[in-house]
Amino acid sequence: MRCEIKHLINDQIDDLKVHLPELVDDFSLVVRMIVGEVGGIGEESFDLVVCTPKWLERKLRQTGPLFGYHHLLVEYYDYDAIRVAIDRFVGNVEAENWQGIAAKLRLIGSWEFDEYSPVV
Repeated sequence: MRCEIKHLINDQIDDLKVHLPELVDDFSLVVRMIVGEVGGIGEESFDLVVCTPKWLERKLRQTGPLFGYHHLLVEYYDYDAIRVAIDRFVGNVEAENWQGIAAKLRLIGSWEFDEYSPVV
């Protein structure tokens, strides 16, 4: 089984393709990857933080040490470059079932079901 990006979205930005942060080399934003099986109709979301080294430096000065799980570092905001990097990773994910796919995608993004516990 293989997967693909169906959409990249942010709850506060209408269109990431045309969005420009105030400072293109000093920003942080959450990108929600909507991922599904290639050619399939189902999809699930994985969130990752896209940010620049300048933003990290500024945040470190303000708050001290930071954890870096589920972050994609970029030099500046360039939607196409961000999309290519994400597509490249996701396009190389392959597993026997969706659980295997999700386990690999969780390496770069927080899965919507990470904290899910079925009610018994």
